Amino acid sequence: MKTTLLTILLWIQASVAAGSTVVWNFAPKSNASYEATAEYKALRSKGAVHVISIKEGGDKGAKELKAQMKALCLKDRSLCKSDIVLTGHSSGDAFWGDRNNNRIDVVAAKQVMDELKKEGVTYTPSRVLMIGCYSGAAGYLAVGKDSGGVADEFTGKKPGKEQYIAWTDVFAGEPTYFGFSYKGPDRNSILTAQYIDTAYRLSDEISKEARKVIAATDKIKPEKAQYGEACKNVPPLKKSELEAPNKDAFAKLLENFSAVAKRNPTICQKADGKTVFADKTGTIVVDRKKEDPRCKGYIRRLWCTDYIQTLKTSYTCFNDPTVAACSDRKFTSPPPETDENEIRQFYNYLQASSHCEDEFKAAKMENFPVPLHVLSLIKFRSVVNGYMNDLRADASSKALYQELEKAGLRNMNRKQLVEYLKKKQSTDPAFTDPYYALVTFGRVQLSWFD
Repeated sequence: MKTTLLTILLWIQASVAAGSTVVWNFAPKSNASYEATAEYKALRSKGAVHVISIKEGGDKGAKELKAQMKALCLKDRSLCKSDIVLTGHSSGDAFWGDRNNNRIDVVAAKQVMDELKKEGVTYTPSRVLMIGCYSGAAGYLAVGKDSGGVADEFTGKKPGKEQYIAWTDVFAGEPTYFGFSYKGPDRNSILTAQYIDTAYRLSDEISKEARKVIAATDKIKPEKAQYGEACKNVPPLKKSELEAPNKDAFAKLLENFSAVAKRNPTICQKADGKTVFADKTGTIVVDRKKEDPRCKGYIRRLWCTDYIQTLKTSYTCFNDPTVAACSDRKFTSPPPETDENEIRQFYNYLQASSHCEDEFKAAKMENFPVPLHVLSLIKFRSVVNGYMNDLRADASSKALYQELEKAGLRNMNRKQLVEYLKKKQSTDPAFTDPYYALVTFGRVQLSWFD
């Protein structure tokens, strides 16, 4: 979701007494009205807010972000301690603007900050506010994105070398992170402003409680050799053990965010080389320093078993809505998007379980859809129309386009479309492309979304 004038202004006003704020703005056009206000200009003239408008993605966008962050800090070293605000659309592992042409993910962000550190520019914020959907999901904020082996959900490219990088790895020091495990703030919502105000006031208390939780967790003795000989020296903790004894203190802190509880706020604190993460499901401690390289990612098993049980039916019906057991579910004919929509819930679970890939495969849930594929299902009608419009514009696809139009593809529900394209592509190779694009969402384009 996009940050609003109200949202960002309140955060800046709250932090101005303690220092300055650097905003990574991924939606500069949406926030143009805010930047034109007298309040913003007054704050900026005092050096309280510094907005970095991110207009491009990829390597070019990362280089521009690095250049702006470097220039800012070298101009005034005190700005290296600024609070950081990331604002824009988000899938948890990345932020982007309205057109998705300026996407920067957590891996690129960490690379930028690491390169700056090598050049003598180190940012050590006290607070990092991530205003976007899924920005506070455990897999992205605390545990880390597997950037190797798994294709990027937008580009399809595989970086190659396995990395588990979380947003808590991006900035130096021990900042307090604030995010959202599911949907982010709505536009012009007073609840968002209240959340930001509360986050600022409680950050010091969160930091103190984090250290208490870590101290208590350090006394826990995990079971021996749960994962065999290779991991006997660093056995993983069980879920019950990962839920720290002091979790009630964190639960009370989260209650202070009750004004936006329906938005699933999360808090995350780096302390003593470890990370304490808390959302409404509980509190966990991530300690990468004790990980044995042979057991890389054992911490990623957090909550995965629970998610598997929840997702199994949805997984089956997403892959094939023609299965009899799926006839009364929403996967056959996706309804308009709402928070209660079963498909939207499926998308939420996928984002929350982004760290569970190995467990899903072990449960014979291969080819598990990435979140973008389920988002495509939420936007099913516009995705179909977008594909057909692209096909119509391609002279070499005239025959295929005419046949699909004649068959009434635009008006089919998903069950009908799957049945039709499955049958056609089994006998005619020309139908492989629409099957790949609209049944498996293997070539979905964000430009097809309305």
